[in-house]
Amino acid sequence: MGLERDAWVDLARQADPHAVAATELTAIRVGAATALRCRVAGPVMNRAYDAPATTQLRALRSHYEEAHVPLYFLQVEASEQRDREVEAAGLVRYRRGMAYLWRATELPVAPVETALDIGPATQDEMLRGAEIFCAAFDVAGSLAPVIASLFGAPRWRFVIARANGEPVAFSMLYVDGDAACLFGGATSPRYRQRGAQAALVAARLELARELGCRFVGAHTGEPVEDAPQHSFRNLSRAGFQQIGRADTYVPGRES
Repeated sequence: MGLERDAWVDLARQADPHAVAATELTAIRVGAATALRCRVAGPVMNRAYDAPATTQLRALRSHYEEAHVPLYFLQVEASEQRDREVEAAGLVRYRRGMAYLWRATELPVAPVETALDIGPATQDEMLRGAEIFCAAFDVAGSLAPVIASLFGAPRWRFVIARANGEPVAFSMLYVDGDAACLFGGATSPRYRQRGAQAALVAARLELARELGCRFVGAHTGEPVEDAPQHSFRNLSRAGFQQIGRADTYVPGRES
């Protein structure tokens, strides 16, 4: 969870400030919680981490609702009073939590067969790759320049899949010392089911090892009966093991 949180904060700080301002992207402390907020994005970029189960939850609700963000995810710390406090704040548990996974880089990476060309993204490809990411996660296209501007940022690396020389899938890797985090992957609809994401996972694992990382973390929604989560399946096939989970809360009734 810490790597995911830190990556979002670093993204907001390292991206081009004019692009960030245009989307009203912020990553700030609200009480003891770290709150990511973005006017043009859904819950993928409107989420808070390390929220204590106290009356601070109402302040977090206000933080998002004063910006007219209708849906946001809050990860609330476990405690004896959590059920009482989330109810008092008008929050309800989301139908699936977040799964956190881990893999050592010393383990071999199984080859992935795909006809797509996999390799580091060039600066000229970044905007198109970011647009693929935004479309896949129902994020406004105005966020694409924010992501594209991260090219060359110290802790960020980008791997892309190409078909006939054109970007068709995009992925991010966040690196912090000897740890790395798979951070977002998306494929254009026409090119899904062609092994792009499995290949991008494998390529980022190799890249993390080359950069001296000892382990790589990942996060994705937990699989549930009506939503099996292809990302979770791809990560499991790549040797990732689930090491934790977090319940997610969303706004329910008015408090």
